[in-house]
Amino acid sequence: MDPRSGRADRAARDELNLGGVFVSFDDEAALRECRVALLYIDAGTPNADLARAVELCPGLMIARTIGSGHFSPLVVPEQVNAVLERFLRLAFSG
Repeated sequence: MDPRSGRADRAARDELNLGGVFVSFDDEAALRECRVALLYIDAGTPNADLARAVELCPGLMIARTIGSGHFSPLVVPEQVNAVLERFLRLAFSG
């Protein structure tokens, strides 16, 4: 249990230290409450439970870049641009 927020173990993992100020972020609640088009561009790093994210936010679109790691926009900008163009076309057509 995190003494600052009263939340379980996950809270400690999800806290950010921004200049000495602790900010909690509940990603599950954010996904559950999301009502806008949402795109997640994955670089193949095992840091996200994407199946769970889609359960929580059925409108979530997921794409994956190949061969870039964390620097997709710099290493494979053509892949990122193609993903963004498709997302915008699908999310805002009609």
